[in-house]
Amino acid sequence: MNWVIAPLDSSFERAQFDCGDDALNRFIRQHARQQQDKHLGQTRVAVAEGLRQVMGFYTLSAGSIGFQSLGEQLRRKLPKYPIPAARLGRLAVDKGAQGQGLGHKLLAHAFTAVVELSGKIGITVMVVDAKDEKAATFYRRFGFISCQDQPLALYLMTETLCGAQFRRLG
Repeated sequence: MNWVIAPLDSSFERAQFDCGDDALNRFIRQHARQQQDKHLGQTRVAVAEGLRQVMGFYTLSAGSIGFQSLGEQLRRKLPKYPIPAARLGRLAVDKGAQGQGLGHKLLAHAFTAVVELSGKIGITVMVVDAKDEKAATFYRRFGFISCQDQPLALYLMTETLCGAQFRRLG
């Protein structure tokens, strides 16, 4: 399947999106555009080439992570105040596209966006709050590390995003 990932706008069909999680379904159907319009987060959607039905999405926003949340080895290299971060707020794939690699493609797209942005503003890490242990396991496969104080909160250094393993994802 050829997937196209683009900024969310009103031309995309979201009403039938169903990833199996009511909160994520509600977000893309009812809240993503409003939050985007208010600059609270930027959502990118995945559609099959030539179609407008949303089959996956992710949202990025700016944020920070507490110094104490990071691993000890990393803390030795950083100042003792909140560290600038890009926050992957949500990532979901419709049931009809699950198991086809779309989640990997969306994550790779998000990585590229964060790397590009880190060349313009200070971003030291990419953070994500996994909704459950299954989601955390997905992110750990790509090198995300659990925060010291919250195992479902994970982070990945932006310098790691430039690595070869992530270029192969896209």
